[in-house]
Amino acid sequence: MWLALLSDLFFNLASAKVLQTGTEALLLALLLYAITTVKIGRWEAALGLLLTVMTAISFGINDLSVAVTNAKHFGLAILTLIYFSRVRHRSPLIVPAFALSVALIVLGRIAPEAVTPLMALAKDPEFNESRFGGLFLNAHYNAYFIAVALIYYGYRKRLYGFGSVVLYLTASKFVFVSYLANVAARFRVIALMTRYRAVTVGVGVLLLVIVVQRQDAITEYLNTPELASASVIITQLLDSRFYQLILNAFPADYLTVVSNLKLDYNAVSISNEIGFFAMCIQGGTPLAILYLTVLMRHARFYRVFIVVSLLHYGFVLSPLIVYMIVTYSREIAMFVDSARDRGYDSGQIPMMPDAQAQ
Repeated sequence: MWLALLSDLFFNLASAKVLQTGTEALLLALLLYAITTVKIGRWEAALGLLLTVMTAISFGINDLSVAVTNAKHFGLAILTLIYFSRVRHRSPLIVPAFALSVALIVLGRIAPEAVTPLMALAKDPEFNESRFGGLFLNAHYNAYFIAVALIYYGYRKRLYGFGSVVLYLTASKFVFVSYLANVAARFRVIALMTRYRAVTVGVGVLLLVIVVQRQDAITEYLNTPELASASVIITQLLDSRFYQLILNAFPADYLTVVSNLKLDYNAVSISNEIGFFAMCIQGGTPLAILYLTVLMRHARFYRVFIVVSLLHYGFVLSPLIVYMIVTYSREIAMFVDSARDRGYDSGQIPMMPDAQAQ
């Protein structure tokens, strides 16, 4: 997966557009060949067929640049999912990339001037000044990459709060919350919620009613520099106009669709902040839903993390992230099965990151 790693590294380098395009083209070609060498399941075959249909429609209704962008994002993700769900492969680059990324985040906190030269290379130096983006020069993506690795490492060894500390240092709040939610999913209270679904649904509906009734007060409380994104997300989740985005049956021009909303949320005069809505625009809702369905089938130990993260940007269309989630989920399942064979109960095998420290 070194090509996927390079592609994500090049993406946020201001002077590396040509390199990124070339890397993605090579990765696409290799993945297209690779899937011809494996046996494809029914779900994966249906996903590939729908991708083909939606891509053809996109080229017929969108500008060439838009159609290519939509096809690239979903095509690379789906081909990665299909191939690596069928083969076992361990990239030797993930561990050093993780270690370097964490080291850069820590260095940026204790000696900001040391990472200034890296910030100058980024597409958005000002954003990196407010929250240094680590190895990938993008705080959100870098945090997402780290979180996916930490969830896996937490199944191998107890991290005693290390994961929470590192993700807090990344300053990517939505990834931090998604990670903690995935950690919480390991507690027995989650099993009880699943067992007593009627009670869980009732409590959920009650909370939703309270949020709707107190929306203005809640969003006003959250409308601070630190929590502004949460205020925007809640507002958009309760705004019916945004749900028109998921009525988008075919891939469309994301920027055009979003700009047409013409909504202004005080400090944030932009558009959609919800990752799932963005996927529905770029791939069409049928493809987005089927893709997430197939991904979840191969991402048992990341499902909570993925769902929560899609309330903001989310990076489940990144080939590198897809590869890591699919590969690590398979390995975690082996750890869990092995632990069960040794007599551990479901609450002990093995602990998620920070479960002991929390």
